[in-house]
Amino acid sequence: MPKKSFKTGKIRAAEVGELDLDFAIDTAGSWEGRFPDPGPGDYLVTIGAYDRDPEHVLVSRRYVSATSAANAAELALSAFAERHSYAQDDEGNVVPVTVEGATGIPVWVERVDTVTR
Repeated sequence: MPKKSFKTGKIRAAEVGELDLDFAIDTAGSWEGRFPDPGPGDYLVTIGAYDRDPEHVLVSRRYVSATSAANAAELALSAFAERHSYAQDDEGNVVPVTVEGATGIPVWVERVDTVTR
C-alpha cells in the first residue's frame, strides 16, 4: 500500500501533455493499448524512487474509474514497480531493500492530482 502522506491536488486535462507522462495505465493495471485523452475521472500520480527521477503516471478512467486518490496511488505504484522490476510480495506491496546500510521501500507515491476539465 502506498504511504499515506502523499500530496494531493487538481490539474486541468489540458495541462497533462503527452510529454509530461512517462506512461499510462488503466484501472486494470494494464499499460498496453490506446488510452483516451486525459480528462475528468483520471488521476496523475507522481512516483518517486531512490534510484531514478520521479515519473508521472496517468491512471486512466478506461474500463472503470479509480475510486479515490489513494486507489489511484495504489494502482500506479504497483504498475510502476512491476514495469521497473522492483520486487513485490504476494499482496502486491513493494518489498523493502537495503541500500548503503539503510533498509526501506525503494519507491513511493509523492503526489496524486485529480484531473479536471
